[in-house]
Amino acid sequence: MTLEQIQITFVGMEPTEAIKKYVLEKIGKYERLWRESTRLEVYFKEFINSKGVKNDFRVDINVVLPKSNVRVEVTGENMYANIDEASDTLARRLKRYSGC
Repeated sequence: MTLEQIQITFVGMEPTEAIKKYVLEKIGKYERLWRESTRLEVYFKEFINSKGVKNDFRVDINVVLPKSNVRVEVTGENMYANIDEASDTLARRLKRYSGC
């Protein structure tokens, strides 16, 4: 799997190239860990009805590996901070499953 095959979906918010580029950059650092995956999906969701509450944005990352699935979900008020936390958590979980 390559970076171009990552599926990025925006729910309740405008898709921006800056967020797409940022998430590909952050997840791309760990490409050696998810290279053998069959599917990698990233979902961005903005909760419009709870604007102003600390949990305005959510990032979900799903990685389908040959023998298991790895899922990371991070909720917070800053989308870029959520992406940072989700990518770090994803790296830790993928290392655990790959035995690195």
